Amino acid sequence: QRDEIGLIRTISIKERSSSKRKEIFLDIQRSHPPSSRYTHPVHLKNDMAVRWSSIYIMLDRAESLKTVVDAFLRRLMSEETSRSKCDKLNALIPTAEEWKQVQSCVGLLAHADNAQQAFSSENGPSLHLVLPALEALHRAWKVRSDPLAWPKYARFVPALEAALEKITEYYSYTEDSDAYTTVMFLDPSSKGEHIRKHWGEDLYKTALNRLEDIYRDRYEALYTNESQGPTPGSQCADSSTGRKITCLLRELSDDEADSIAAQNTTTANPLRPWLPGFNEYIRTPKEKLNGLPSVEWWGINSKRLHVWASLARDYLPIMASSVSSERAFSSAGITITKRRNRLKGDVVEALQVLKSVYRRNIFFEGESLDDNEDREDFEDLGNDLFLVNDDGGEFTEPDDDGEDNFTIQSLD
Repeated sequence: QRDEIGLIRTISIKERSSSKRKEIFLDIQRSHPPSSRYTHPVHLKNDMAVRWSSIYIMLDRAESLKTVVDAFLRRLMSEETSRSKCDKLNALIPTAEEWKQVQSCVGLLAHADNAQQAFSSENGPSLHLVLPALEALHRAWKVRSDPLAWPKYARFVPALEAALEKITEYYSYTEDSDAYTTVMFLDPSSKGEHIRKHWGEDLYKTALNRLEDIYRDRYEALYTNESQGPTPGSQCADSSTGRKITCLLRELSDDEADSIAAQNTTTANPLRPWLPGFNEYIRTPKEKLNGLPSVEWWGINSKRLHVWASLARDYLPIMASSVSSERAFSSAGITITKRRNRLKGDVVEALQVLKSVYRRNIFFEGESLDDNEDREDFEDLGNDLFLVNDDGGEFTEPDDDGEDNFTIQSLD
């Protein structure tokens, strides 16, 4: 048996080794489109040791273009004059059985890619998806490691067993931090429902008791004995309607109805003053966000659920993986070129932040979600400032070069 992954890697390297071979590969797709999956001709992918899911991407691209790969290698054979080189090219053509093995490998790696994608988002919190994603991946591979139930994966059983051990190891690391379960309760659309459904009622109560301790500590840190805490329901709640955000992988998804019924908040207890505020969020039905990001939901409800919002500000920004930071590092390498090699660190950092918010369209406009104090302070400051040209006159129109040459001076 040959190493199918090494075989596909060799073919991918050969296809991308010269401009001529790249053009041949594209020409074959133009004359005989392989499928409707690609709207235009594409190249094969090379795997990289420092890129997540790169082997899966390489195999998936080659398997989806297997007819093109075979035609490409035969075209190279027809143009080759050396008999020995022609035989080597012929040996690179995967057999039908080898393509089946590649397809099976792609099917297994797709589960890992789904899990990695689930908690590697750069557009919103993703730490609450870590445990569900790892559990779904473990379940998917555990089921497929049974050669009797899944004979087509029999060859991959040793690799699957090693992978399951690694997942278990990573999963055990989460026991050292409360953040993984806390953020699952801080997702308004689920409020820890995954723990209730898949961990059992006892573990759910344990996690809920631990969450109450975390809430109590934050409550006591925010409100001293001299200052009374907020009264639940004293401020009007902002409404949010819509549908639940689908977060879990298909391996753990189901169509069961919402099992958490609305419960009345607990009567105020002078010995546990934090409890009404705790129950005001955790004992109410799950929110239907209708596509509203959870960060925005917490901003809208920060007045009503002040202590909860304080926890959300601390826990939701925690990154589930290093993918976003690795991408930021690579993007900074593009920003710092030979022509821009003297940029200081603070300038590069500011440029990266601007690039990120611009590309993801996350500039926020409008009034502050909490209060207008900052805006009023800014307006008061503006009354003491006026704009002047660099030449000393009043600012009127931009210069011929299109730049606004003005400075800010204080009336004082």
